[in-house]
Amino acid sequence: MNENLDQRLLEVLRRYVTDPGEWQAVLEGAPLLESTGLDSLSVVNLVTEIELIFDVRFESDSLERTLQDVHSLAAFLEVARGKTL
Repeated sequence: MNENLDQRLLEVLRRYVTDPGEWQAVLEGAPLLESTGLDSLSVVNLVTEIELIFDVRFESDSLERTLQDVHSLAAFLEVARGKTL
């Protein structure tokens, strides 16, 4: 994985996952949508911010799978950004 990309992704996620226990679970690979207190509006804002920062677009039919955990999200960003470079 790209260390710079991972660090930037964690910075974005940290703005949305503010509970220390939930944050630790995310870092350990827990499901993002199930292990955090993110409501639907927070998820929309998170996705929008990631799209803007990383210049990527999520497909609505694969969004849940992409947001499975921090590792699947980072892998998606690597692939998506690789296609645009």
